[in-house]
Amino acid sequence: MARRRYQEGSLHIRGKRRKVWIARWREDVLKADGTLGRVRRAELLGPIAQLSKRDALNLLEARLKPINQGRHLPQSVLTLCEFVRKVWEPSIVPLLKPTSAR
Repeated sequence: MARRRYQEGSLHIRGKRRKVWIARWREDVLKADGTLGRVRRAELLGPIAQLSKRDALNLLEARLKPINQGRHLPQSVLTLCEFVRKVWEPSIVPLLKPTSAR
């Protein structure tokens, strides 16, 4: 699958007392019906006191490198309802007491 476009992402500062760098970018995902979609991702990089803006940009660039080179494969996205039915119920409900499971 070819990548859609080159992206640089964006850096933001979040917080008032403990300010941190937040990196944002878009990623391809597979929707439930099998079509390709894009979602916005965000990741906390670290506190401003420990990371300069240049360091934060380097971390963001390293995170986006596989996406921009076309090596990133789209991941499927589960809704909460699908997660509960497919993952949570089969693994957790048998461990509960009958009254809790109801």
